[in-house]
Amino acid sequence: MTRSSVFTTSVFAGLMAFAALSGCGENQYAEGVKYEQAKAYDKAFAAFKPLAEKGHKDARFKLGVLYMNGTGTDKSLPRAFEMFSKAAEQGQVDAMFNTGLFYDKGLGTEPSVENALKWYKQAADAGQKDAMLNLGNLYLFGRGVPKDIKQAYALYKKSAGLGQPIAQFNVAEMMMNGLGTEKKPAEAIGWYRKAADQGHAGALYRLGMIYQRGEIMAESPPDACRFFEKAAKLGHTEAQFATGLCYANGYGVKANLDKAVFWLRKAAARGHKNAIESLKALGAQ
Repeated sequence: MTRSSVFTTSVFAGLMAFAALSGCGENQYAEGVKYEQAKAYDKAFAAFKPLAEKGHKDARFKLGVLYMNGTGTDKSLPRAFEMFSKAAEQGQVDAMFNTGLFYDKGLGTEPSVENALKWYKQAADAGQKDAMLNLGNLYLFGRGVPKDIKQAYALYKKSAGLGQPIAQFNVAEMMMNGLGTEKKPAEAIGWYRKAADQGHAGALYRLGMIYQRGEIMAESPPDACRFFEKAAKLGHTEAQFATGLCYANGYGVKANLDKAVFWLRKAAARGHKNAIESLKALGAQ
């Protein structure tokens, strides 16, 4: 598996977390959550800020998300990092993950793979699926830890079991290629499907290729093109090229030159050389 086939999650934790407070503090936090859900971010900010200043860990996390996204207040990654790190020290699990990610990417603070590793581990131990994914990436590429593909696989598998789509895709890739585990093509297809069901473009494309090649499953041109087009609509360049060829050649679909040109141009716009050549062949540069 190439490095490009594994993606570090870019999804920041933003899950709801309810605090066990009493009296007006509990009500104020719940009010802030309602404002957040209604996208009344300025009111959410006003509700969370005083609670965060008093040390409420979940309000600190929520305030960090608002600073990170620039919703309800000016965007400030340093302030977001401050809130996340304070909440993380108090044991707020999603804040632990975000603190690790900020250290990993150098967002609002100096990059530190050691600190990223620390917080990813704490969050992963607490069951945070995105932290398991990113910790797996560190082991896969040997960043901050000795390279350990089996450990990477184990972390991906655990994250995948909790529904993380990128981890599901990574598990499928590793099973398909026998990395960190035995080759398990049939089981890999199941994980591709799980990721595809959540809209993972790479998994959709892989399923298209599996149906096209007919090596693991019976060849099915209609299924191949169906998965290619789903991935193409999500911006997957290879899938856009493959979809264009389906329509150009009438493979699995009724031939349609307009649709062929449409998808080939999408891929060509991203520098796909074969798509550019295919457009030339169709006289539709």
